[in-house]
Amino acid sequence: EELYLQVPELSSGYMLMDSDAFNDMGIQSVSDMAETSGNIEDLSAIISTYTEVMLDYTTDVERENTSVSAGGIEQDAILLDVSVSGNQLRDMALDICKTMKEDENLEKYIIYFGDYMSLVNQAQYGSYYADTYGGSYSYDAFVEELDRMIDSLEEEGVDKSAELEMKVWVDKSGEIIGRDVSASNQSGSWQLFRSLRTENDGEYAYELSFGDTQDEYGEYFLLEGNGTERNGLADGNFILETAGQTVGQIEVTGYDTKAAEDGLLNGTFKMTSDADPSLYGYGLEITISSEEDSVTESISVLSNDVAIATLNLENRADSDYTPSLPGDAEIYNMMDEDDMMKYEQSMDVQRLEENLGSNSFLAMLLYGNAGW
Repeated sequence: EELYLQVPELSSGYMLMDSDAFNDMGIQSVSDMAETSGNIEDLSAIISTYTEVMLDYTTDVERENTSVSAGGIEQDAILLDVSVSGNQLRDMALDICKTMKEDENLEKYIIYFGDYMSLVNQAQYGSYYADTYGGSYSYDAFVEELDRMIDSLEEEGVDKSAELEMKVWVDKSGEIIGRDVSASNQSGSWQLFRSLRTENDGEYAYELSFGDTQDEYGEYFLLEGNGTERNGLADGNFILETAGQTVGQIEVTGYDTKAAEDGLLNGTFKMTSDADPSLYGYGLEITISSEEDSVTESISVLSNDVAIATLNLENRADSDYTPSLPGDAEIYNMMDEDDMMKYEQSMDVQRLEENLGSNSFLAMLLYGNAGW
């Protein structure tokens, strides 16, 4: 597949980019990241999968009427508490590890977060970091760790003092709103996973963590935030945290919860990070509009909340549209240094300045005053 890009205000030529270069620039990864982070159905499926696996190995369940709170929003709930130990725990852990290796939804999320972190760290460590330690690297490392755990469980079993506890909160409608999994042995206890969503009068709060957020070495991931949901549309602000440091912020606007039930993603997602000084003031805003037969995306790079570059993408099923280029079009390969030098020579900078000057706001930025 090939992408041809023309900026008519700058040059009459076309820049050529093949699918590999398209992915290397991170454009496709950015699009995939937005779709993954916004797809609550896939995330719910992941959580449900492992809850069901754990419940298959439980016999005694304690039940209690209680309330639970997230982000300052409290909700009445029924707490179901189960514990597993001994050979039962070993068999369950093996089942979970083997299920994880085959879980395509989980794979997507691990790759997403790996890609996100590589983009955050690219500003500090350069493109080599992103190319080497991206999402695929994160997933391969995860699978290797699973293989080590499976071998250890099969050969050595589990510590006799080891115990796994799972708490499940259910609302008055019978819907699961939260899950918490923790482990303990003679040395202490630690949290493995927590997912909780509470709501009250149109407001909601959400927490999702992998690993123990109290870990002094910071080996955990935390996503938390709150917002409002009215008439099937949700807004919210979330933070991503690891190693005691906030590495990113996500602002969600107009997320269509009803469309999400049908597997469609609609909404705007703005991602920012202050993890590195060079990222201050910059952000990425992605607006996605989905229908049954088409998806439209707008990806903008922001500077102080002002879009300085925007890429519009559209996917349409069964479209009879075939793009074509003028017969005399000049093509410049973006991956060829000589071609890009020729493209630079073809630029009409004077024409670009004239076009920018016709916009009063841009002209003020260019010339420093409004009295040109």
